[in-house]
Amino acid sequence: MAEQLLHMSVSCLISGRKFLLTCIYGLHSIQHRKPVWEQLRHIGQQQITLPWVVLGDFNSVLTPDEKHGGLLVTNREIRDLADCVSFLELFDTQHVGCFYTWSNNTGHSKIDRVMVNSTWLQDDLDIYTEFLPPGCISDHSLSITTVFRESRRRNPPFKFYNMWAAHDEFESIVQEHWVFYGKGTTQFVLKKAF
Repeated sequence: MAEQLLHMSVSCLISGRKFLLTCIYGLHSIQHRKPVWEQLRHIGQQQITLPWVVLGDFNSVLTPDEKHGGLLVTNREIRDLADCVSFLELFDTQHVGCFYTWSNNTGHSKIDRVMVNSTWLQDDLDIYTEFLPPGCISDHSLSITTVFRESRRRNPPFKFYNMWAAHDEFESIVQEHWVFYGKGTTQFVLKKAF
């Protein structure tokens, strides 16, 4: 445990599988974040042979296209995280939901992530993350990560049966549920409407 990270070993009670988990909270300035990247490198150099998940608020983007609005991203801002991720061979998990995970209503950034090491990928373990819209509880997206659920169907098809349209109340039901009056980000309102 350190100021900006918590590192642990996790054992699944159902499958018996073990993996390492590191939770990150990167501080707000580049200089104050430097120790967390050094500590991650140190953990990674301990011959990690188990699958490893690194997640949390990194407070830094990996690439300039992960920020929209506000000041432009400089190479100095992304260098430390990018070097650390490259050194440790970490990769973003498959994810759905919001791309930008933080918003102050004028700027949006992807500063929250869930990443795995190459061992996780080589073992072909199942993991995916859903990033919910920011603004409900915090200006960050809530992330829900699911692991070891191998039976998950990917992209199930939408099916519409014509018999539904023949129902007497079909149009009124669709009209009633189509309109959604809600508050929040545009993404949140769109998601709740459907």
